[in-house]
Amino acid sequence: TDYPAVLAALVGECGALARLPPNLVVPAARRDLPMTTLGELVRAGLITVEQASMRMVTEAGDLPVLTAWDVRVSRPPSGRTTAQPGLVTLEPGDVVAPVVAREPMARVVGESARTGAGAVLGPQVFCFRVAPGRVDPDFLAGFLRAAGGSGVMRVSTGSSRIDLRRAPIPLLPLAEQRVYGQAFARLAALHDALRETIALGDTLVRLGFTALAHGTLLP
Repeated sequence: TDYPAVLAALVGECGALARLPPNLVVPAARRDLPMTTLGELVRAGLITVEQASMRMVTEAGDLPVLTAWDVRVSRPPSGRTTAQPGLVTLEPGDVVAPVVAREPMARVVGESARTGAGAVLGPQVFCFRVAPGRVDPDFLAGFLRAAGGSGVMRVSTGSSRIDLRRAPIPLLPLAEQRVYGQAFARLAALHDALRETIALGDTLVRLGFTALAHGTLLP
């Protein structure tokens, strides 16, 4: 039975979780930040927006594709396509977000293939490419995710479609952006780790019930 190995993995994941949350402090008074929007940053040339063709085939080929669902559940690229004109190859530091979602989800493409680097941008996904030294990608991704609760990005009442151009983004120096970005990155890592821990826990419970019932484990 795989129960002992899964249990050990779960214990390890649980131990790591405690080290992930950022140490956030409560200020004496709320800080009101000077704000702009994602659309204004695009118009100012600080961010460029890329999208893939809606006609792209994502079921077969030799090139990995980052799909909208991959972004939503923070998993490695799962699609496949073939070389063709107009493909957008993802680079470390790109911020990707689904075009349609009930709640905004944004993640930063990392250095490894597992986090999307070198993959092709799939349909229904925005790629926001920031100007180096002007916009911190973790800062941008964090505020895109945070904007979901305000409802300011809804195209219309009751619609699941959001207009990310309306997302409020603070106007801060790069050094301050990076401080926020580091906190957002740790929160994103915590979210991913919690998802993996839940999956391990579900597997452990299933294995435990099955093994006890079949006599391959004893209480």
